[in-house]
Amino acid sequence: MEYFVMRQDPRLTNMVEPQGLLNQIDKYAYKNDERQYFDKSAAFCYIKEKPCNDYGDYLEKPLPLVSDKLKMLLEEREKCNFFKTVALYDSKRMHQEVYSLLMPLKFSCLSTQTEFNKDGSVKKLVLEQSKLGCCKVFRVSGIVEELVIINLDLVEKILHQGFFGLKFEPVALEGQR
Repeated sequence: MEYFVMRQDPRLTNMVEPQGLLNQIDKYAYKNDERQYFDKSAAFCYIKEKPCNDYGDYLEKPLPLVSDKLKMLLEEREKCNFFKTVALYDSKRMHQEVYSLLMPLKFSCLSTQTEFNKDGSVKKLVLEQSKLGCCKVFRVSGIVEELVIINLDLVEKILHQGFFGLKFEPVALEGQR
């Protein structure tokens, strides 16, 4: 099986930027995969004012947010994902879009071949395929970054359905060249 890091496309410079989201989300619970500490009520935050805003289907920062359309695809393919509704509001244009905080399960699947930078961030991510089973969407425990990893099947579905504002980086698996 092949896996990819799901990223926000950096070429799109007008993507919306949520402001104050971390004040409403328990980052410790998110980082430590403690879903039971999340309340079910929706979070509400403003976006950074820009001359033009693009609402991509995936917003990577400050935490992974997905559009409703992408959420439906991810729920269909992986039943154990957790989502929290987040409303993004553009006060200048009086416009609101609904996203969902994506919180897939974390797996301890980091290979000893993973390389790190001096600051602890991942230089080269390598996963142990034997520890992944048939996971389609997940996060990796033991790293600083909150990376969302998806399998090839999902990448193909996303590309086929024409989602906007995403890119995919291949992930190395232990034993592959």
